Amino acid sequence: MNIREIFFSYQGEGKYIGYSTLFIRFSGCNLNCFYCDTKEAKKVDPEDKKDVNEVLKIVDMFIKKYKPKFISLTGGEPLIQNESELINFLQKIEKYNTKVYLETNATLPNKLIKIIKFLDVISVNLKLSIDDVKNFDTFKLVKQSIDLCKKFNKEFFVKIVITKNYYNKKLIIKIKKLLTKTKPDFFILQPETTWFKKANKNIFFNLCNLYSQIKDKVASIHIIPQLHKTIWKIK
Repeated sequence: MNIREIFFSYQGEGKYIGYSTLFIRFSGCNLNCFYCDTKEAKKVDPEDKKDVNEVLKIVDMFIKKYKPKFISLTGGEPLIQNESELINFLQKIEKYNTKVYLETNATLPNKLIKIIKFLDVISVNLKLSIDDVKNFDTFKLVKQSIDLCKKFNKEFFVKIVITKNYYNKKLIIKIKKLLTKTKPDFFILQPETTWFKKANKNIFFNLCNLYSQIKDKVASIHIIPQLHKTIWKIK
């Protein structure tokens, strides 16, 4: 597996913000968002290659020491990892009875289905084409991934990083359609940290506009900044 780092900390974003978590940061990603806050994990370096048993020893040490509520698979994009190695790893950490939390851009449903039975919580990070260097449209694939979460009765929530790029009417309609079709119980608007700190007006306009447009489409909507990037360094 290609892993950039393994560390214990507290979840700094999303539905389970503040929960004790063992983070396993995989390297490599199939998208290229301009705002990525882990640019160091976008590419795979030779030293990232880790043997499964090597990783298990580190995980075992952290689990025994900190007893975290979650093991977070993050990145990069965890689903681009070697399938057999990832499954082998997930099978072996089942013994800890610690909830496994996947952070994913949800554009690889064919990969997700192979490991979904090992997952407890899935953070579906909807990436918008206006934020991707190649303008990749993720909506169809994200819907397929959400459909898998529902089919296998997995806990999931949808998150959008709200950026300084203006959200036009066409984009708002696409987001509304996705939410109408998938009906997530929990939806998070996460202002992009760098421009949020600079009080960028477009971020606040996008937040308010999107919230007002989707408030009747989702049971629970939350605006949650990245706590670890704005208030304290928790790594």
